[in-house]
Amino acid sequence: MLRLEPEGCHLVAGFGRIVDLGWPEIRTETAGAEALLAAEAGVVEHMNEDHADATRLYATALLGAPDGHWMFQGADPLGCELGLDGRALYLRFPQPVTGPGEVRRALVELVSEARSRAPER
Repeated sequence: MLRLEPEGCHLVAGFGRIVDLGWPEIRTETAGAEALLAAEAGVVEHMNEDHADATRLYATALLGAPDGHWMFQGADPLGCELGLDGRALYLRFPQPVTGPGEVRRALVELVSEARSRAPER
């Protein structure tokens, strides 16, 4: 088994936007979010099976991504990851969450916001 313990990263965020970040700046604290971590696989499965339309709206209306079959790929206390064809986007929750019920409430709030921003089809 291999275990990586990063000390930091070198972020290249575009021309002239290069910065070194330490571990505390890139780490997401998960203490207290054990219920969320235990339920994450189920949340991902549920979102992809029952709420693909919402995931698509998150990507297009809230994150400005191109339309497509966006997939819900994971969640942590600060937000969730959406993916399409090897591209990943991160959607922040309105507030940190620690359990699946809080994730549900955050996603309901975000889909409402996304619907209000989405153009009529």
